[in-house]
Amino acid sequence: MTNESKKSIYIKSLLNRKAVKEYILKRSEVLRPGWPFTGVSKEALDEVEEFIKNSIDKGIKKHPSRGKRFRWLQLYS
Repeated sequence: MTNESKKSIYIKSLLNRKAVKEYILKRSEVLRPGWPFTGVSKEALDEVEEFIKNSIDKGIKKHPSRGKRFRWLQLYS
């Protein structure tokens, strides 16, 4: 999606940033027990948000042309 078409759809955020931060910090305790994180940068949260938006865009483009409900994201194809 071009920057121009993204600008026409203004949504402040798709993320609950507090919940994402908590998830990252808790998972880091499990996955990196010897190296705990103490915080999550704004840039990291922005990157997660952009990944989600791009994944949704790809899902819409690849979605089968049947039905009227978005049901199929299929990220890894």
